[in-house]
Amino acid sequence: MDDALPLTPVLLGVVGALLLVVGRRIYWFFVAAVGFFSGYVLGDQLFPELPDPWLLLASLVVGLLGALIARFLQRLAVMLAGGAVGGLIAFRLAPEVGLHTPAGMVVACVTGALLIAVFVTVLFDPALIIMSSLAGGVMIVQAVGLAAELIFPAVLVLAVLGIAFQFWMMRHHRTVPPPPAG
Repeated sequence: MDDALPLTPVLLGVVGALLLVVGRRIYWFFVAAVGFFSGYVLGDQLFPELPDPWLLLASLVVGLLGALIARFLQRLAVMLAGGAVGGLIAFRLAPEVGLHTPAGMVVACVTGALLIAVFVTVLFDPALIIMSSLAGGVMIVQAVGLAAELIFPAVLVLAVLGIAFQFWMMRHHRTVPPPPAG
């Protein structure tokens, strides 16, 4: 997202923090957040003349549809969200690796989306943890507004912390005995 977008840093930071620490447990929220922010970023890039209220409404609809799909078709929704995250990450990184042309950007987005969609399908829980941590890290870094040279290292550090925390939570949750009945 560029600086012209009216999404508040607080909203980005809060959503990013939630995804970073509990993205796997609230997978429907992950799908909804990714749908909303993907729709917003891509809508802003593809339709720059679209007024902000319409862009926000369209993005909200995409996010809500993602959440509904996630409730009924969990694996499909997470695969699509993973593909969206992969495409967005590739879109953001394409210029860093020399892909500045529109065709290069499209190839990067499609390749990133397909790779991550397959990854999410094969390794569901670990992929969900990794993707929600990456998405959360990106949103937090975007909210903070770091200098360009600090963005990648900051996202990486936040994602690693989120991944470690979510794996710890998943393992802890599975090994803690249930409370006594009664």
